[in-house]
Amino acid sequence: MSNCKVIYASILRQCTPKPPQELNQPSGLARCGRRHFGLALLMICVILAVSACSPSLLSLRVNPVNLPTDPTTVNQSITVTGRLFYNDLRQYGHFDWRRDKNDSAGTQQDYAAGHRVNYLALRDATVLIYEIDKAPFGPSGCLETEAMGSTTVAEDGHFTWSGTLSDSCSIEEDAQNVSLAVKISLSFCDGAHTRCISVRDPGSTDDAVETNTFSRWHGQASRANPRLVSGDGVINLTDDEFEAQAAGTVTDLDAQAANVFASLVDVTRAFHVNDTVPFLYDEYGDVYVVFPTLRSTVASTYSEQRIDISAPGSGGGTQTPSQWINGNGPMHEYGHIIQLRAFDGNGNHVNYNFDNNDSWSISSKEFPQTAFTEGWANFVSRATLEDVPNSATTDYFGCSGDFDTGDIYGSSTTAPSNDGHWYPGNVTKALCDWFDSSRDPLDGTGDHWAASSLHSMWLNLDGMYANATTQQRNAGLDFCHWVDDYLYIRKAGDPAYLDSIRDLIENNGISCGFAVHFTVLTNNASATAKATRAQMKKEVAILNDFFVSESRDKIVSFTFKSTSLYADIQNSSCDLVQMSNDGQAYDSDEWEAAIDACSDPNVVDPQAINFFIYDNYAGGYSDITSRGRLNSYHPYVLIDWERLDHTTQSPEEHEMGHAFGLNHVCHPTATGATSTNIMATGGDYPDANGNTVDCPGSGGLRDSGFNPSQVDIIVTNALCIKEELDTGTNPC
Repeated sequence: MSNCKVIYASILRQCTPKPPQELNQPSGLARCGRRHFGLALLMICVILAVSACSPSLLSLRVNPVNLPTDPTTVNQSITVTGRLFYNDLRQYGHFDWRRDKNDSAGTQQDYAAGHRVNYLALRDATVLIYEIDKAPFGPSGCLETEAMGSTTVAEDGHFTWSGTLSDSCSIEEDAQNVSLAVKISLSFCDGAHTRCISVRDPGSTDDAVETNTFSRWHGQASRANPRLVSGDGVINLTDDEFEAQAAGTVTDLDAQAANVFASLVDVTRAFHVNDTVPFLYDEYGDVYVVFPTLRSTVASTYSEQRIDISAPGSGGGTQTPSQWINGNGPMHEYGHIIQLRAFDGNGNHVNYNFDNNDSWSISSKEFPQTAFTEGWANFVSRATLEDVPNSATTDYFGCSGDFDTGDIYGSSTTAPSNDGHWYPGNVTKALCDWFDSSRDPLDGTGDHWAASSLHSMWLNLDGMYANATTQQRNAGLDFCHWVDDYLYIRKAGDPAYLDSIRDLIENNGISCGFAVHFTVLTNNASATAKATRAQMKKEVAILNDFFVSESRDKIVSFTFKSTSLYADIQNSSCDLVQMSNDGQAYDSDEWEAAIDACSDPNVVDPQAINFFIYDNYAGGYSDITSRGRLNSYHPYVLIDWERLDHTTQSPEEHEMGHAFGLNHVCHPTATGATSTNIMATGGDYPDANGNTVDCPGSGGLRDSGFNPSQVDIIVTNALCIKEELDTGTNPC
């Protein structure tokens, strides 16, 4: 009976329920306190007791070796190796960043072209190493799956993990060995959080946060059939593929998800590994793609963390693909992630309902902030795929090639226009020209500029939001905000950059200069004959040619916006129209008040520099004095019609200088033939003490450009003028 008591006590020790905090194992004797084990335990106890105490029942005795009271740990020092692949049937991807099963550089073999097999390395996927216990119940050392470590799949598909595989579950049938399982996960996150990405399966329910990452057990070492390890050494697993059905089966969500992961790897490598664009993990966490989404029939970005990709083809929204994922969608949507994170997690107030059309394309006209948002996302995809040829046509999916030299969207010519940046395709082209080093002369001297890196371009993206006002952010930021921030804030108006950037954007049908609205105020027949719409466009060209520094560098640029001829505004209720023809001498305060009070946009455009053509009256109409005023950063110029076409003393750039806040300067010995500063005068000017005095010299030719201090004033006021014209307010 003493043996019976010992055995019975041993069983009780194994079966005594543990405190709740220790009941954390999926199986084993830790659960034997539950009701469904009670009867089994009682029977075992009876059998053991009887067999120990009754010699006549020795044949029923259970060997107590199978129920140890003190678990032991088995350790095996091993190295696990193998190769993992996926069937890449995308149209868009950096296939050459992976090797195939023959260790050759990957190539495009897309599903749409009829291909069904293209096994490439499952690069950057995470390989998880587990120790498996298959005991029905056991002590605390028994775990159904116990994580031992992880590693990452390399460019050629290889993975290697070295470590100690430990097993503390000593009641298994083969307790002297350990069982190995390998799980492949479509996820990656390095210790430095350079990038943390995954593809997640939403299942049948759309959750606010999806957590189920796509994963598969290795065919030679799964949870159901683990690999038995009997000693130290190397375990070489055979090649395995991330797919659940036959190669090329379009409804295989595992295989399609691996293609989504490949695109996510491509774009994050391009921006965060091969370049230094910050991932901003500490601020926003990881990025995951939900596939196939239940939320929408189209790809969408819902936050700075979450991208949703629908089942490709007619299966969008049903989770049943009818086509293969083409690869571009995840990269495009990741472009939105980059922008959201650069914009402090905020959107760009996009509106897809321009002209009552709720869809967009690269060639459709959109609101400018929408065009920038989608144009940027397309750029991210193209920058990722730079130098990747389409094996079928040799056209490039990146920024170079046919895309870079194609037609301008929204125009039948290559000439720049004020609304060129309202077309997503033009924005992408301009960003590509900003990024690449190829020169593509579509207009004028063409593109002769290249950014130093993608990180440099990200600094523009980050800066345009950081430096924007609340009003600008609420209205949405567009490509011209990108340009202005770079030129006037990041480069502080350095003239060395102005020509190159102006040529670049105009090469893509975009003009980001100050919009100029022309109004002909005079009813003088000779004036109206000269002040034509064609002449107004010429006036803009004159400004762009001569509003320059002493070194002939452009400081700001101007774009033609619109013209109102006298016949268009003669019946306007604005007093300004009547004042222009009433034979009264000019009074600067009265005119400025009349301009500010005019609410007729055909006469005074609130979102443009207003260029008025008038007939100056000073006891008669023969006087040709012209004028310009900053006017609280809503500037205007008044040019006497006889001085149009860059006649006497450079009137356009001189008066526009006043409009940008410049005063007169004096050249005391100048004559009418002397080369002088643009702001030179033979009349009143402020001296060094701020007193208004008369200059003894002539204004001269006004042909030597603006000096450095004048350039600084223009650049400083340019930002305030931009703000005023964009939002109606300014912080200056």
